[in-house]
Amino acid sequence: LDIHPLDLQEIIEAMETLLRSSISKKAHIEFQLGQDLPLIRADATQIKQILLNLITNASEALGEQDGTISLTSGVLDATAAYLAECASDDTVQPGRFVFLEVADTGEGLTPEVRSKLFDPFFSTRFTGRGLGLAAVLGIVRAHGGAIRVDTNPGVGSCFRVLFPAAAAVPTPIRPSQPSLAGWRGTGTILIVDDEVELREMTAAMVEKSGFQVMMAADGEEAVQAYRDQGSSIRVVILDMTMPKMDGLEAFDVLKEIDPKVPVIICSGYTEEEVRSRFGSGGPSHFLQKPFDRLQLIGKLKQMLDDRSN
Repeated sequence: LDIHPLDLQEIIEAMETLLRSSISKKAHIEFQLGQDLPLIRADATQIKQILLNLITNASEALGEQDGTISLTSGVLDATAAYLAECASDDTVQPGRFVFLEVADTGEGLTPEVRSKLFDPFFSTRFTGRGLGLAAVLGIVRAHGGAIRVDTNPGVGSCFRVLFPAAAAVPTPIRPSQPSLAGWRGTGTILIVDDEVELREMTAAMVEKSGFQVMMAADGEEAVQAYRDQGSSIRVVILDMTMPKMDGLEAFDVLKEIDPKVPVIICSGYTEEEVRSRFGSGGPSHFLQKPFDRLQLIGKLKQMLDDRSN
């Protein structure tokens, strides 16, 4: 874990566009964020993974029905009795916690399903997506936190994740950097991802900064697109995990076509894990999922600047 003092409200606000794009078109999301929350000591990437996973689960709980997802943050003083009803380690002590809560108006869960929620590999869906609640619980435990689940058939579900409030932690100092909000580029970006929502969301971010976009649903489509129009493609944003041909295989083929192919590898895995799979000849640029627009544009600008120098 890469632990730093964090403002949970800032993380949620920065992810708003991504979270909205991750839910079904019939779902309505409401944000009810507490103001001036205490800081927490946490790994920002892991907190983003928890948020995205809970929002995705809430959306899928609604199925094809209209419904509401509520994302709430705040502060509470948890007693020993309250923590006894949560999933956590025995070492978690009563005290002040900052919480994020994701609630949905879906069908809710039966007691039998609820008892298995945090079992590894358990899922109520045919195909797994996201981290899974077992992995979410692992992250929460690593942060000294807890998860409370309230659900019943017919009344929806509510997942509340608690993180210990940091005592006497100074406000994190953020390095000053030029604003990327107004930066614009030119040329074509090839976006490769098997998830339609993520492809379209990334395309919208890129187009907003002046680029043109090509999209591919897997490595095979990406390789064909680069064979056909590689001379006009300035950067390939390549997902790591895909069917047919994954990012690792696609990168090897792209390098055969163009040894200097400009690739940003994109993954929910850590950079260290990804680089260990590619070895010394892997892409020079990496983008961690989930990301926001400024992180994406900053990485594109960095790559284009490196290639022009």
